[in-house]
Amino acid sequence: TPCWPPPRVQLRVVTVRPLTLFQLPARYEERPCKHDASRPRSQANLYVPELSYSALPRRKHKEEVHEPFLSFELYSIGGFSCVCPVLPPSTSSTKCLVRATAFSEGEVHYEQEVHCVAAERMETVLRVSVNDHDREEEVAYDTAVLGTLREGYRVFHMRNMKGTRIDSCFLLVHISFGTQVNAWVGEQELVKTLAQKDAALVSAQKTIAMLAAALQQLSPHHQLASALALTDSAKPEQSCETSDKVWQLSSRPSRPAHHDGDGPSPERRPRSKLEVVLNACL
Repeated sequence: TPCWPPPRVQLRVVTVRPLTLFQLPARYEERPCKHDASRPRSQANLYVPELSYSALPRRKHKEEVHEPFLSFELYSIGGFSCVCPVLPPSTSSTKCLVRATAFSEGEVHYEQEVHCVAAERMETVLRVSVNDHDREEEVAYDTAVLGTLREGYRVFHMRNMKGTRIDSCFLLVHISFGTQVNAWVGEQELVKTLAQKDAALVSAQKTIAMLAAALQQLSPHHQLASALALTDSAKPEQSCETSDKVWQLSSRPSRPAHHDGDGPSPERRPRSKLEVVLNACL
């Protein structure tokens, strides 16, 4: 029974470079997407708000989240996966943090990129979260299957901690693809792969030996015919000259051998076709 996932010698790399986080809610601020016609589920916030956001009374005083940093995590169903700031990865950690570099009104800017390495992209989930540096807690997040991401400039529509999308809160990122050699393949997988390669090599050697033996069993006439066929396919002009020469030699009457004496001259033995072809080739 074949095992899953199979050992992968080459891993897929999804490089995510976060650029800007827009309109992150302040502390104690609830800003769910209530009236979104494209998402019928958002209408449930009008009837059961406790399922989508906090039902606690809102505070008038709102505090901005200071130095919100990003967290990139991978959750793989099968196969190897890791997140690293540089390639090749030096550890198998599945979490990487990105600090903010600049702040402006309602915007947070980032520069560091992260590399999401996975053997099975469609079976790996990427989770991007925003963390409050002072309180050391998550304030927003979003998830996506790693294999469904597309290259270019993309956005993550962030959610609050109950899973409801936050109104006008987006994370702008740039995504690119690449590959990486798998240095974490187990010893058993390597030995099994090498054994399969050796078996294929032995089988190819046996096939070559059988073909060589069959070629040696052919008669010289068949070998010469095969050689002439190869010559005809390689040099058509030369093959035509050889064929004309063979025809002339085969049609030319045999001359008697030189004989000194009074006796009758001996008759020359007629040459076979093989001798005619050999003489023509020589």
